[in-house]
Amino acid sequence: MKNLKIFLPLFSIVLINKIQAQNNEDKAQSEEIIIYEDAIDRSTLKFDNVTQCQIRYYYYPNIEAYYDILKEIYYIKEDGKWTIVEQIPSSFRGYSVYNNANVPIDDYEDDAITEMLPIHKKRFGYITAKDKAKKN
Repeated sequence: MKNLKIFLPLFSIVLINKIQAQNNEDKAQSEEIIIYEDAIDRSTLKFDNVTQCQIRYYYYPNIEAYYDILKEIYYIKEDGKWTIVEQIPSSFRGYSVYNNANVPIDDYEDDAITEMLPIHKKRFGYITAKDKAKKN
């Protein structure tokens, strides 16, 4: 009887862990993975002679987002996690990508652009209407 009292709780824990692992595996298999292929030919990207990089990304400092010219997608942060979208969601308070508040990234052309955010936040601040007027 004493052995049964020890065995039952241990068996229950093992069974619960196995069920949770199976649920996690099922969830991972059911999530759709989208692979974005290059939408345009890489040779059409502008080239920066100083940095020796192609200009593949635009950074939008006002919303801390990136646009990938090559794949024609945006990398945005929602709830602290990076998300890939084809258009800026309306939840970004009416932000328009056409207001020219963006900066071409001329020093990075690899795939992991989101890792560069801390550097770009320091290098390019929030762009105000005054800043935009000075630029033109």
